[in-house]
Amino acid sequence: ESDEEVPPSFAARFVRGVMHPGPWQLAGITFLLAVLGFGSFFFWQWSHGPARHTPALIIGEFQNSSGVPQFDPAVRTAVFLDFEQSPWFDVPSQAKVDQALSAAKPKGSHAYEQVCRAFGAEDYLTGEVRRLTHGYLLTLNALRCGSGRQVAVSRGIAETTDSLVSVLDWVVWDMR
Repeated sequence: ESDEEVPPSFAARFVRGVMHPGPWQLAGITFLLAVLGFGSFFFWQWSHGPARHTPALIIGEFQNSSGVPQFDPAVRTAVFLDFEQSPWFDVPSQAKVDQALSAAKPKGSHAYEQVCRAFGAEDYLTGEVRRLTHGYLLTLNALRCGSGRQVAVSRGIAETTDSLVSVLDWVVWDMR
């Protein structure tokens, strides 16, 4: 037999390293545990944080003085769909808003105060489509429910009836 020493196998070196870790292995294990601990803590805080408040927004009536009767339902529906996609607003359905508006005792702008109270909204939107000499002016107004004070306004000009949808998207995006 040979007196040469056989190098230890990988398994033997691994077991010896686990059973007797060196300073670099201890530092690496400590760092890994610290990262996992802090990461778990911050993930827990993020997932159990306060719920975001999404305010209700009432999409009100739109005036159409453009002479194009197709704008009557289409513009309001498009504004509703654009705001419904937003994670920042809770938008009640048009049918519910229309039902609440028709049931409101005072008509006109005072009716929105009751509708806002019914849905817990702070603001409501109204709008107008107006015919210009060359094109259409689209205006969105955000109004405070209790006072009717204007909070924000956004306007856009569409050259043709076909370009009104893209202008509407831009105006709604600006309003959000």
